[in-house]
Amino acid sequence: MDYIEAINNQYGQINLGSKILAALQGEGKDSLENIQESLGRIEELHIRGRKATVELVHKAGLDKNMKVLDV
Repeated sequence: MDYIEAINNQYGQINLGSKILAALQGEGKDSLENIQESLGRIEELHIRGRKATVELVHKAGLDKNMKVLDV
């Protein structure tokens, strides 16, 4: 399996968002804050963690009043 195929297999599942939400709710994560906290930890595994995010915010000149679309 090549890299692209592996990515598609991981993230191309039908209803992936619903499956993740159901799993979190099954663990008692029923508030938006709890869900965001849980997913934030997972998302940070893709990069150098919170440190890299803070560096990017500063380099991009972003502030707390701005909205960012992460694609």
